[in-house]
Amino acid sequence: MKLEWLRQDIQNFLPYKVAPITVDTVINANESSQNIWDFPEIKAHLLEALANTKPQTYPKPFADGVRKLLAEYIKLPEDWIMVGNGGDELLNFVAQAFINPGDKVLIHTPTFDIYELGVTGMGGLVYKVPDKADYSHDFPSFIRAIKEQQPKIVYVCNPNNPTGALWSKEEVREILKVAPQIVVLDEAYMEFSQEPVSMVGELKDYPNLFILRTLSKAFGLAGARVGYILSQPENIELLGKVKAPYNVNNFSQTIAQVALEHQDTILQYVELVKGERERLYAALKELPRVTVYPSQTNFLLLTSPVYNEIYEALLKAGILVKYYRPGSSVGEGLRITVTTPEVNDLVLATIKEVVQP
Repeated sequence: MKLEWLRQDIQNFLPYKVAPITVDTVINANESSQNIWDFPEIKAHLLEALANTKPQTYPKPFADGVRKLLAEYIKLPEDWIMVGNGGDELLNFVAQAFINPGDKVLIHTPTFDIYELGVTGMGGLVYKVPDKADYSHDFPSFIRAIKEQQPKIVYVCNPNNPTGALWSKEEVREILKVAPQIVVLDEAYMEFSQEPVSMVGELKDYPNLFILRTLSKAFGLAGARVGYILSQPENIELLGKVKAPYNVNNFSQTIAQVALEHQDTILQYVELVKGERERLYAALKELPRVTVYPSQTNFLLLTSPVYNEIYEALLKAGILVKYYRPGSSVGEGLRITVTTPEVNDLVLATIKEVVQP
């Protein structure tokens, strides 16, 4: 390996790693357990749409059909929307467009790793404000850090991944007020929140606000890789300077359009997950040697002094959950995607066998 070929500022860079899949039940990536092919009406529509999708032609550069349906879904004009190859690509666009070497950004931690990876990849410096011991946000410290550090970008994940914690609208408004420049608000899991805290309806009031959303979670299209970012039109134009011409392929655009046209059917799944989340949370809360944290997402974070044993027992039962190594921002933690009642029951029974005397 010719390490010296790499840019000096990324020679010690640790890439984002995905665990190898060796079991049947994978609940480590917050994917939906719902498959849109299982709905006969959607399947028929999707087959017809895919049959009319041309692989020999370049896709619509701005995913016009998807953007039109998204505009109807979130009730914003189309020119306030950019569609991307998943939220990860859009986060990279933000870093590429705005980060100069040496620019500071601010995140709280633990949070989504991709913010830091994109920024450091552009030579930016990441300043971190730890959450409290119970993984609730340390809002006063976060505001103080914004004022002291004067970051180019402030990243806020709401609800937060991997903790499931929520920022209130009042907190987000204060962050927007004190931030000297850009605020990126990641609302990837917002559909699962019981609290109406989305800032989409207030986007017109904040010219420094970018809101990231996705079809990966609530719509169950993680494999299609379709995300979108919202901001005032002049900001969307700025991101256009770094966007590849044909960044979202024809097939992903087709699948996204069909899903959005059947959103009422697909989003019924969200209510199932909310109910199962609360049921699983209540059951885990009663177990000894387990601490589970309140969540407004489609996953639960738990910590335990025997979390290694829990992880191995789940693997033995054919279940892969997200494992956080000692020394990480989560510590002795496991993140468990909430899926079907059957899978949730198996997870609970397996954990019980480990922690109950």
